[in-house]
Amino acid sequence: MRVSLVQVFDTDEDIQSAYPPLGFGYLAAYARRDLPDVEFLYCTTAKEAIAADPDIVGISAVSENYGLARECAAALRRETDIPILLGGVHVSMLPETMTQDFDVGVIGEGEVTFTELLRNFMDRGQGWREGLDSIEGICFRREGNFVVTPRRALIERLDDIPHPDRDLIHGSSDLAYSVFSARGCPFNCNFCSSRNFWKRTRFFSAAYIVEEIKDLRERYKATNIFFWDDLFFLEEQRLKEISRLIRESGLDKEITFVCNLRSDVVDAGLCETLKAMNVHSVNLGFESGSNRVLQLMNKKETVEQHEQALSLLSEHGIAVGASFMIGYPGETKEDMDATVSFIEEHLGKDLFGYDIYPFIIFPGTKEWTAGLEKGQFAESDEPYRYKIDLFSVEPSNYFYINRAASWEDTFIHFLYLKGLAYKNRMAVNMELSAKRINDYIELQEHDDKLQEHDDKLQEHDDKLREHYDKLREYSSTLRTVYEQTLEKVKVLEAGAGRASDEEAGN
Repeated sequence: MRVSLVQVFDTDEDIQSAYPPLGFGYLAAYARRDLPDVEFLYCTTAKEAIAADPDIVGISAVSENYGLARECAAALRRETDIPILLGGVHVSMLPETMTQDFDVGVIGEGEVTFTELLRNFMDRGQGWREGLDSIEGICFRREGNFVVTPRRALIERLDDIPHPDRDLIHGSSDLAYSVFSARGCPFNCNFCSSRNFWKRTRFFSAAYIVEEIKDLRERYKATNIFFWDDLFFLEEQRLKEISRLIRESGLDKEITFVCNLRSDVVDAGLCETLKAMNVHSVNLGFESGSNRVLQLMNKKETVEQHEQALSLLSEHGIAVGASFMIGYPGETKEDMDATVSFIEEHLGKDLFGYDIYPFIIFPGTKEWTAGLEKGQFAESDEPYRYKIDLFSVEPSNYFYINRAASWEDTFIHFLYLKGLAYKNRMAVNMELSAKRINDYIELQEHDDKLQEHDDKLQEHDDKLREHYDKLREYSSTLRTVYEQTLEKVKVLEAGAGRASDEEAGN
């Protein structure tokens, strides 16, 4: 059986396709362990999926790309009648929004559910729909009714999941390398659906993680790896064990690491542990420069903790990137000004760079639930409203629900901070370019010196060869003289012998 796995990307957003979809890697590795005859193919378009001539297609999409997923499924449906599965956070949060373009939706953690679906397809063939009721964690339509089966229990021991199939998903050497060391986040920020999706936090063991890192280094020559966890630091002893194993294996000398942190977990001990394992930069979700807004978000952090984290990380030589949000419900113009002031104060000093995003209300978040209850939108609203195009001025295509500030004020702050982020990025790139130019000049100067040295060596070699030729000529002359002398000696010896014979005869 052949299975095409399609990750739907927004091609206008480079970050979406920068990292390979590890979710597919886990799904394929887990399913293949129980169903070794299944062949998986990774695709990014409906055309690629059809060209693979699959028996089943699986599509994964986040909420902001759900519209693209529907278009992909519709294109597939026009070409084939094979089963089309849908997975990812959107269908997990809003299963009822799954359109008839899809046959089955996978809700929540997918490895076990996906494997059972494939086994059902293999065992029942054309009658595969009859076995769906017994599979937990899915949704589907039957005779006009929408069916959602009981939610599947989480995998208790994450180490039971094989390492993701990297050969499947790493189709390009340009892709960055990432690792999950945990699933879930213990915090419950109002704008994030991670807690709702994963339910609770679970961990891969330190040995499992470092084994995966070794594989990335040995097989793919990885030199930089991103820990893609929502929050990398969750258990101090586990982190220290990861750091120790990385150092003992020498990976800290070969790989640099990046991770996501919160400002309230950063202290001197954490910085030392991260530095020891060669973490060269971290990303912090600051979100706002206003304590009032951080409280509205349920971030359980303060601006003062942001500043302390910046100071500590900078002291330990760890670069900091941050993310901020504009337009959060209840955020005033003065709050936005505070965020601008915070960024301007730290950018280029202890803040290496940042990204700024308009607040987007995603399904599965507390803000989503609150917005539904207030009637600010409906679950059936078109999914293109889960995102905003850069520099767009059309708020009707965007869920703008902040009544504490006008759209115009929010948009102006967004544009200013977006421009400042670009300006900083350009300055950083120019600095890196200048450094590379200087490095090139130094290398060129070094090369010129090496060439000069080589020319001198060649000149010396030529003289040695000339001297060697003269020595050979002199040696040849000596050999000739020696041979001539030897002949004369033989003649003299022969003459002396005849003279002796004549005297003896007399």
